[in-house]
Amino acid sequence: MQPPGTTSAMTPIIPNRTPQRPRLLVILPSVRIPAGIKQALEAEYTVTISSSDDLARCLPTADLILMDNRADLVALIRQQRSMLELPILVIAPVPSNSEMVRLLQAGINDYLHAPIEVDVLIARIRTQLMLKKRGDEQTFALQQMKRAYETRTRLMRIVSHDLKNPLNTIRLSQHYLRQTVGDQPEAVEALDSIEMTVNNMNDLIMDFLDSAALESGRVSLKLEMIEMDMLIWEALARHSAAANQKNIILLMGETEGTVLADRKRLLQVLTNLISNGIKYGPVDSVVTIESQIKGSSVLISVRDEGPGIPEAECAILFEPFSTLTPRPTGDESSTGLGLWIVREMVEMHGGVVRYEAAEKRGSIFTVELPLSAESLKQAV
Repeated sequence: MQPPGTTSAMTPIIPNRTPQRPRLLVILPSVRIPAGIKQALEAEYTVTISSSDDLARCLPTADLILMDNRADLVALIRQQRSMLELPILVIAPVPSNSEMVRLLQAGINDYLHAPIEVDVLIARIRTQLMLKKRGDEQTFALQQMKRAYETRTRLMRIVSHDLKNPLNTIRLSQHYLRQTVGDQPEAVEALDSIEMTVNNMNDLIMDFLDSAALESGRVSLKLEMIEMDMLIWEALARHSAAANQKNIILLMGETEGTVLADRKRLLQVLTNLISNGIKYGPVDSVVTIESQIKGSSVLISVRDEGPGIPEAECAILFEPFSTLTPRPTGDESSTGLGLWIVREMVEMHGGVVRYEAAEKRGSIFTVELPLSAESLKQAV
């Protein structure tokens, strides 16, 4: 519920749609407007006759300008208002080719030869005003979408930040309790469950924060030389508690290669893929991660023994919030953002991520990254 008189940040504020006559600004010192045409215009529009000297005062309220063929004046107007915001219709004698080019380059919307017919003039004006109206509506809609997106992103950051603090408190508390009740099997089991839940919640928060950062283009990379064996070991260690809950073995295969990458972001890629393997892997299964040098690349593969991905759903596998048939085997939560974040992070490193079905059962996700110059020399 909201207090009376307030408006939800996510609800578009519709501007005042009270019909009003479009305002025509006429700057035609060298063209005499016949009385009949002037009368026809005033019957449908609010007409202001002005000079270029009075332009600054009249320009902000104009919906369309009728003027002569002064390209310099058109260019001056375009510095303040675009072709979509303020149509300019030029009325002048038949121009030369060079004159027409100058006018078009300056930014006119339409051109009418003098003398003019009233029905043609009205039709041209109506067309330009209709295009302006559609442009105004699109601009308004985009502004509302941008405002809603910024509000959503801001709320996401606030909520995520407020959730991280209590989660850190819970994590520290369970570490303390392990030191005091570590010899009681029931307590250890409960603490393992707490640790896994905290880690899952932290992953959800990070997914939301990362998705917001990626969408807004605020993700930057701090590149350094990273040895794959050390990074893979750290990624596996982070998921030992979650794997123990389902009696899943985390197996570190052969590892080789050094890459130039952002350690935090690449670690996030690996932990997302390992977490995926644990979520969708059955009890008493194995999740294997290894890396190998192939040509000028290092291939990092994460293999699980889950149900795999139906072929028909592979096309949306790396899309945000995609809904897939396979479900987590231990009722783990999922945002539907993890694999999309993996793809975005890998591509930021100049790499590519692929999926393939395992030969018998399960999934294989492969991340291909460029080898560092040092590893490339050693491989040669």
